[in-house]
Amino acid sequence: MLVIGLLAIPRSQSAEAAPVGAAVNQFVAQQSCQSNGQVQIRFAWSPSGYGNQWIDVSIQSNFAGWANAGPVGPTTNTLDWGNLQPNTTYYSRISTWGGQWLTSDPIAFTTIICQGAFSPATNLRTDDINNGVRFRWDRGENNFWYCVDYATSVADLNNLSGSWANYGCGTTGTTIDIPDSALPCGVTIYWRVWAAGPFTGGHSSRDDFKSADCTFSVAKNLKTTALTSTTVKFEWEKGLDNSWFCVDAAKSQSDLTNFTGTWKNYGCGTTGTVVEVSGLECNTRYYWRVYAQGVTGQGHSVVATLDTPSCVNFTVPNNLDTDDVTKTGAMLEWERGQNNVWFCVDLAATQADLLNFTGTWKNFGCGQTSTGLQIPEATLECNTTYYWRVFAQGVSGAGHSQVDQFKTTACAV
Repeated sequence: MLVIGLLAIPRSQSAEAAPVGAAVNQFVAQQSCQSNGQVQIRFAWSPSGYGNQWIDVSIQSNFAGWANAGPVGPTTNTLDWGNLQPNTTYYSRISTWGGQWLTSDPIAFTTIICQGAFSPATNLRTDDINNGVRFRWDRGENNFWYCVDYATSVADLNNLSGSWANYGCGTTGTTIDIPDSALPCGVTIYWRVWAAGPFTGGHSSRDDFKSADCTFSVAKNLKTTALTSTTVKFEWEKGLDNSWFCVDAAKSQSDLTNFTGTWKNYGCGTTGTVVEVSGLECNTRYYWRVYAQGVTGQGHSVVATLDTPSCVNFTVPNNLDTDDVTKTGAMLEWERGQNNVWFCVDLAATQADLLNFTGTWKNFGCGQTSTGLQIPEATLECNTTYYWRVFAQGVSGAGHSQVDQFKTTACAV
């Protein structure tokens, strides 16, 4: 049964980033007016699958007081919530119980006005900002979300063809910043705003502006993420008038800049700003830069460096141990294997359930980096044998430990 009411289980109200194992991508998929003049919301999100979920809603951004709905199952990804006040800003988040609370990043949304017919956005205007353009408009009646359409001709804009593109689709606010690198340079750009309503939608009137001059600049803000000890994700931001890119890498700066020796290039011709490269050497420093080709120029970014992770093979956790076993709780401990980044404890009342993730199987503490987990009191059944193991995720591997078991103490007479 789904219950909506005041939350009875205390949770952290920290503003820190969502932990590993939290749900992601929460958004308002639909709003509609109820017969009583209140608003019904359909939330959608991507669940982590780590445990049951609760949906929190508050009128306060710090969730000092809130209502919740749940629990819903680990794979549920939508929920309808009714009787919200119209034209009111609310905040929502998803809390997953996986041995500890895993709370998603909060979202803010404004409910629709439940009187009057739909009308499109109005009063379009643009402002120049640092390396971009700010698009602004006023909200029409019963506007749920928006999308900015733009093109270099009125015909392309009206027909959604040729130079037409859109940006920021799904935003519920009335401002979108578009970087100069995403816009055609040196031309008049025609634009309008699409607004989605309860059972309809429509475009605003048209506005136009002159985009930034076509002055080429190189790629910038280079960064890397190690996916394994030999695989790296290269990322950067577009400069002005960048059409396509190529990543250069070498083991020395001399080889890099002279295109000799250990120099290689990757992803040449990509129009995106991310390239994943496999087959690098572990525990090695690389020098790298991004080549950009544009209509009015071409050139290399500044040189950056990266160090691939150490050449350590992944091994699973070991030496599982159980302490402080009670009728309904226990303390589980283990030793870290090589290249273990975070852990998740699997537990079930039968070994078959444990290995097949079925029946009595549950997991706890997913995303934690420590090597111990307290199973809270009132979680387990008394006088019951439990089977458990530890899953570890590493930079260059992942896997489960051997299975261990323990038995809770006798039930009270």
